[in-house]
Amino acid sequence: MQYADVMHQFATRHSLEDLTDETLKHLYDGNFSIDKAHDFIRFYRRIEAELLTHPAIANNPYTTWFRQADLRDAQVRHFLVQFSVVINQLLIARAHRVVNAGTAEQVRDGQCLLLEMLGVPGEDSKAHPAGAPSIGDAGVSATPATSRFEGLVALAEQLGLSCGDLGHRDQGTPGTLFLCDELLRLYASTDITTAEAAAFAVDNWSTTVFWRDLVEGMTRYQASRCVSLPTAVFERLADDTPFYDKEKLENSYFTNNLDEQLYMTRGYEMLDGIYAFWKGLDDDRKHLH
Repeated sequence: MQYADVMHQFATRHSLEDLTDETLKHLYDGNFSIDKAHDFIRFYRRIEAELLTHPAIANNPYTTWFRQADLRDAQVRHFLVQFSVVINQLLIARAHRVVNAGTAEQVRDGQCLLLEMLGVPGEDSKAHPAGAPSIGDAGVSATPATSRFEGLVALAEQLGLSCGDLGHRDQGTPGTLFLCDELLRLYASTDITTAEAAAFAVDNWSTTVFWRDLVEGMTRYQASRCVSLPTAVFERLADDTPFYDKEKLENSYFTNNLDEQLYMTRGYEMLDGIYAFWKGLDDDRKHLH
């Protein structure tokens, strides 16, 4: 009998069909508890019903508008300033997350995310595909890569802004600063349940179609102004986003003593913070012309 058939029969016999292959392997080998697997399946259904339907993920009013709007210069500039504040504060939160990490794997993952944001591709980065030349190869210089913030600066400078106009906390609106504070409180928390819930919220929000909305909106804006702007920074930011997939969630659930109710509470709070940022932008744009 093929291995896949064995796993399928095992999953069917124990009603574990909803779990990923890697988790099924651990269960089959006796590394994880089947009772806990059933607990996880119930828990994940609650996540699907309560977290993944949050407006921050399912209904972003600002990016929906941004994608199809006749954007004004002031609206684009305001967005870039607020977004740059979040990017810099997320960098700080990720640094705190590395410091507060409980395992070597979490430290390494966190460091890789920081390097990506700073423009330094890791060995398995999308920005550095296998076979691509590396520093030290013949003809390849050690010129620093462009960080995500620098990419935003390059774009903003084409719209009359300078580096000094971007990324500083005191430039943030109340909605922006609320998200920044929640990133430090939740995403960078020393409590494993809180940190994992916030990471799940941030990563699932970041992998939604809102990046495409921003790119499409900026494409329309460029066409209306007959200009070419360095908007690839949004695609690079999308590429940097880790996907907190189901397998990662399963591994966290089985290897950490997560408090389910606290997880739901903190995950929802993180999504509330994200939504406050976008809702603030949506309110602000109505007064910018």
